[in-house]
Amino acid sequence: MAGSTHRPAPDIVLREVIVQSPDEPGGVIRLLTNLLEIDAWAVAMLYRYRWQVELFFRWLKCFANFAHLISESREGVLLSFYVAVIGVLLMYLHTGAKPSKYAFSLLGLVASGASTLEEIAPILAERERRIALEAARRARRKANKN
Repeated sequence: MAGSTHRPAPDIVLREVIVQSPDEPGGVIRLLTNLLEIDAWAVAMLYRYRWQVELFFRWLKCFANFAHLISESREGVLLSFYVAVIGVLLMYLHTGAKPSKYAFSLLGLVASGASTLEEIAPILAERERRIALEAARRARRKANKN
């Protein structure tokens, strides 16, 4: 296996799995894995689902403002994760729209005990009203240009 002349080769046993690319007729994807006991189709499926997991965490970082960990313990990370997912889903159910980072920040104040839901609800409603007015204004301006 060709590689860098600046680094030694890894001292683990790897296996190459070659699978058909679903997006390119006749194309192949080459995967290296240390999963020696698993069938090639299972390795390909794990790789495919890996991207779904990556996309989910990207969504979590963007919409749930889950960029920084509050705790480094397993339990703390799990708690932060569950709060983020449940909070985003509840805000989506309540508003019918993707929650903004601002909304999630306000929810963080409630989760930390710095504020109550009753205190942040009017602030969030006013913010959403202003965003809707701005979107309508932009749509009118765009329609007038055409």
